[in-house]
Amino acid sequence: MVNRLIQQEMRRFTPPDYLAKYPLPELRFIGHKMLQDEYERVRKKRPMPTIDISRYKLEQPSSALRHDLNAWRKCSQNAQAQLEHQSNRILNLQLLRKYGADSWRAQNTILTSAHQRLQDSLKQKMASIDDINRERRVAQEQVKQELARLKRDWWQAIDSNHKTETACAIYEREIKRLRSSAR
Repeated sequence: MVNRLIQQEMRRFTPPDYLAKYPLPELRFIGHKMLQDEYERVRKKRPMPTIDISRYKLEQPSSALRHDLNAWRKCSQNAQAQLEHQSNRILNLQLLRKYGADSWRAQNTILTSAHQRLQDSLKQKMASIDDINRERRVAQEQVKQELARLKRDWWQAIDSNHKTETACAIYEREIKRLRSSAR
């Protein structure tokens, strides 16, 4: 029953378009035909064309083109291109074997020194923060004593005012009593 209710709810649910309020800007690909074509393809929601991997295959011409010289030339050129590609890959592997370890060590050294610089910078920042907090605490401790003294003076002033008001009220009642008895 729960699954059925969830499925009913999900049929009515349409997720909000979070990017609706951010429309794509008007882009101009002047002089960039390939970018313009790709933008139009994405805008029209057409699928991306698949990659043609036929040039990576090394096949002889089909039986219908077996006696066609141009077909054999095309196959030969494809074979030469693939041979060149493989020799480039072998050369890259040889270069990696010869210089890769040193390059890796050099990169690790660079990263280690950058990490150490960041650690030193972090220590300096933390020390600076500690100094600021220490200064703030000392200032607050100094102000704390002043605030306590001012609070004490304030309470004494309130107490003194209260005593004065009480005395005035007593004297005013006494004056009232004396005036009423003198009449």
